Amino acid sequence: MRVHGHSTYRVKLLHILHNEQPTSQYANPLEVNKNMSAYIVVQVQIHDLEKFAAYRQMVPPTLKAYGGRYLVRGGDWESLEGTWNPQRLVIIEFDSVDQAKNWWSSEEYAPAKQLREDSTNSKMIVVEGYEDWLTRSRST
Repeated sequence: MRVHGHSTYRVKLLHILHNEQPTSQYANPLEVNKNMSAYIVVQVQIHDLEKFAAYRQMVPPTLKAYGGRYLVRGGDWESLEGTWNPQRLVIIEFDSVDQAKNWWSSEEYAPAKQLREDSTNSKMIVVEGYEDWLTRSRST
């Protein structure tokens, strides 16, 4: 079984390697990464600049309401490998995957979301932040 990108086997293996019994923190593998930071990554191709400009004005207050903050909002970029060529790239940080999903599906964001869908071709993912499992398991 895989939970949030990590197998329950990996969680158990860390405890075996450190001669530890699973703590309550790891007892339920569904809870392992519940409070880990999360990032929404969006690749955007704009086809209606006027609508997209309105979208850009509408989004910040909705993000603030859900604890989101921009890490990347457009800006210059350079491809280092492969053929990835996004016209615009956005990365938004949230306290958790749940918060990110709550924002994305919220009533507050819905009107802006419709503008984005009408003015762009977008690809969007939510991804958990990195946590150093080995360091964390040694400190508990």
